[in-house]
Amino acid sequence: MLLALIFGGVGLWLAWRRPAWGALAAFALLPAYQLRFSVFGLPSTVLEAVVLAVIVGAHLHWLQRRSPWPVLGKGLWWAAGLWLLVGLGGVGVAADHYQALGLYRAYIAEPVLLMPVWLAVAQDARARKLFVHLASAQLILLAVVAIGQRLGWLVSLAPWNAEHPARMTSLFPFPNAAALYTAPLAAFIAGAWLAFRGRIARWESNLWIISTFSGIVVCSLAVSRGALLGLGIAAVVAGAWSARRWLWWGVCALAVVALLIVPTTRQQLTNIITTKDTSADVRTVLWQGTWHMLRARPLQGAGLGAFPAVYNRYRLPKHVELLQFPHNLFLNVWSELGLAGLLFALGALFWLSKRLFRLLQRHEAWAVGALLAWIVLGVHGLVDVPFFKNDLAVLTVALATLTAFVPIPDNKIPPA
Repeated sequence: MLLALIFGGVGLWLAWRRPAWGALAAFALLPAYQLRFSVFGLPSTVLEAVVLAVIVGAHLHWLQRRSPWPVLGKGLWWAAGLWLLVGLGGVGVAADHYQALGLYRAYIAEPVLLMPVWLAVAQDARARKLFVHLASAQLILLAVVAIGQRLGWLVSLAPWNAEHPARMTSLFPFPNAAALYTAPLAAFIAGAWLAFRGRIARWESNLWIISTFSGIVVCSLAVSRGALLGLGIAAVVAGAWSARRWLWWGVCALAVVALLIVPTTRQQLTNIITTKDTSADVRTVLWQGTWHMLRARPLQGAGLGAFPAVYNRYRLPKHVELLQFPHNLFLNVWSELGLAGLLFALGALFWLSKRLFRLLQRHEAWAVGALLAWIVLGVHGLVDVPFFKNDLAVLTVALATLTAFVPIPDNKIPPA
């Protein structure tokens, strides 16, 4: 509670001074969702206190006309309103409305309300660069903690530290949480470095390189194959912005051949494809059971936070492990928010993709990092949950805003 008051007060003041500063403060404290407390029986987190404080501070800033109100456009405001309504539909379907309202607040309402504040970052070149610096510091810190856990210098969490190979969690409660957070940030920073190399200070260039590899280290020590696959595909795509692209792609091809030649990795890949691998088998059975559930409940899904209880009635007999989500982005959205949520998500992704590729055609520098980050999110999202989590919901909206609003004329890269 005390930490919430302190950090919330700082976030309020920063956002009142400059909304971009408030958004960056919220971003720096995203892992603080793990610090929980309650007010008059209402559960909350330090992150939520900061986000609400930043929203209030930013709106006080704009009401006092310290700077112009953000211009999102009527279309996006209508889309935001529709997303809020779709989320309320998920609350209505859920059996536990009280729990669903809490999830609605953290996953949908607060990230949407924070979007205009993120726009202040998107439209400020210096704030964008500060975002990359903060992300770099986070990735390096998370990598140091994960390495310390792997070497036995810091406490690692059970049961993942007893698996073979051992999986590190860094500052997160489970390994995939660390990978889901770090992988898109590492890709974003790598893209920024590719676009701005030669135009940034040497220390910035070194920082961005080190932090990119730090993100890869966290994902590797978390043994998150979905994140590593996403980063690998992003690395191949990144070759398009390399001065020696054919050499880049040749190295990527050699790496793939090496993975296929080494007996251990070849056997692991075979087990995954044939679902002999435990994780692959669990997900395959989970997806089959989820499909059975959605065929029976195509319009309403399960409702926000209600997947475990509803899925239990449709799961296959051989699936004995009940999970919180279907571990697939599209099945997750469909299950939590019904068919309306799925259609909205598909429409939003289509619009964002069109916007992104137009910016790439105009050689907008920041679009490179955005493309790589969304590749990682998309690939990893096929096998995990990259949105329905306190920190990831805010991060996804932040990346979407930074992707859609990047028309900064003096930061264009020359044609590849």
